[in-house]
Amino acid sequence: MQQKKRLMIWRGSGVTPVTPPTPYVNTYSLMFDGVNEYVQTGTAIGDAIGDNYTGDLTVSMWFKAADTSTQAGLFEFGDFAGVTRKFFFYIISDKIIWQIPGWYKQKTGFTDTTSWHHICLIYKSGSGTDSKFYLDGSEVDAGSGSGSFPATTDMDFAGLKVTIGGYNGTGQVIEALIDEVSIFTSALGTDDIALISAAPINLKTALSVTPEVWYRMGDSGT
Repeated sequence: MQQKKRLMIWRGSGVTPVTPPTPYVNTYSLMFDGVNEYVQTGTAIGDAIGDNYTGDLTVSMWFKAADTSTQAGLFEFGDFAGVTRKFFFYIISDKIIWQIPGWYKQKTGFTDTTSWHHICLIYKSGSGTDSKFYLDGSEVDAGSGSGSFPATTDMDFAGLKVTIGGYNGTGQVIEALIDEVSIFTSALGTDDIALISAAPINLKTALSVTPEVWYRMGDSGT
């Protein structure tokens, strides 16, 4: 685990003096070495979402990459064998690429290895235009993306694993710090994205929806 400078934020507002709320502590993240380290959570989430999925999906995380030139995964919903992947994103050649079958969006010119970044990817069922890629709260590639957007009958998640810190197998694991990974079975709105990308927050109380899973990646096992 790696101690971070992002320690806590205070939540609350108003002009009348009040007792400050308990601060939200965020002190640790997980460090991945880019050689053989990744986190895999099994198939429970994919099984719960199921096959022929007609709902929406949002994945959110904080990360600090050590290298932006090597092909390495940040997240995968798939078999981690390069055969079946339904929702995954990775860094390659100074780009961040988000893919679902037959379709992708990308952030080009990404070279920062000194700062933390927040990424939020929103799959909107049946709509490439409404499927959004946000980096640090700003939408990337506001167009419809590239390729052919998949039909809902192609979105089969049952039996697929969630992998954090890699994709496509052990040959594409990342050297990075990763923190506060969450998955929502809904499409986050702009207000929620503004909150979640400003600083680590309590995802169970601060947003209009709650995540299906929330991996603290160091601070607790919540």
